[in-house]
Amino acid sequence: MTNKTKILSIEPSENDRSLLHKILVDESTGFALEFAQTITEFGKLKQKKNYDVLLTEIQLPGFKGVEVLHKIEQLSPNTPIIVITQNDSEKLASNAIKNGAEDYLLKNNLHLKLLPRIIRFACEKKKFKDSEIQYKEKLIKTNRFYNFISHVNRLIIKTKNKEKLLQESCDIAIRFGHFQMAWVGLADKDSELIKPYCWAGNEKGYLTNINIKISNDSPE
Repeated sequence: MTNKTKILSIEPSENDRSLLHKILVDESTGFALEFAQTITEFGKLKQKKNYDVLLTEIQLPGFKGVEVLHKIEQLSPNTPIIVITQNDSEKLASNAIKNGAEDYLLKNNLHLKLLPRIIRFACEKKKFKDSEIQYKEKLIKTNRFYNFISHVNRLIIKTKNKEKLLQESCDIAIRFGHFQMAWVGLADKDSELIKPYCWAGNEKGYLTNINIKISNDSPE
């Protein structure tokens, strides 16, 4: 069974809650709709679960204009927000979009008939952004790793001293690979343990308590 898109609407008007329920639940499929009448109530619900899309009236008690969008973003970062309101001010609509709203709809049948499609589009846009961010993060990590390997390869060519080679390799891992800590261990046949030889970065006592045994199938 396909998972439903989880929607939370911050809507103080009972009539408007009924209208949204009719459009998103009675006349549409694939949506799970919940309501909060105030930002405080929304905050409590958000602590219990995450939502895919947030709908909000922009004229809520205690907030002026787009202030409500800032509060929602604070409570639920990176969740698409769609403004649904009676206020047909073009300036307010423009400010809402500039301050993070995905779209701005009026509470009339013509606009609200578009809501299911707009919600689906907002979800797809969010998925694309998330995948793009993940790709960029992976690319950054890959570039750091290859940068580290490249510098170590150059070091191997010009450095003949083993101690200097290993220590500078650890330093390169921190500087160019952006690792938190890097270390090299050598096998001690008497204790049958891998003992730290050199390291760089934030060791935090990790190597003091480390106990890595030489496996039976380790190369001599």
